[in-house]
Amino acid sequence: LFLPLQASTNEQTQQKTEDLTIHGIVVSVDVGANTIIVKTKHHQDTLVLESGAKIMRGRMELSKEISLDDIFSGVQVTVTWELIGGKRNAIKIVEESEFDGPEQIR
Repeated sequence: LFLPLQASTNEQTQQKTEDLTIHGIVVSVDVGANTIIVKTKHHQDTLVLESGAKIMRGRMELSKEISLDDIFSGVQVTVTWELIGGKRNAIKIVEESEFDGPEQIR
């Protein structure tokens, strides 16, 4: 008697797709709901920040860690996300600023 092997229900619910990336402009941020809405060329995405998500301003050696309430509408971001249970969960947000010095007005 041969029975097919099946993943347990717990393993199936924890499956996720590979990490994906979008580039766009921030439409709004809701710190209370822990969400960010990003408009890309083709559509608008609402993403939920996962616990422990990294939020950075700038790239490479000039980057610094910031919080969600430091991000404003209209700024360009790159968001790395994963799809879990039908929700888009942000695991990293990088605000792409042209200048990362202390004189920058926000």
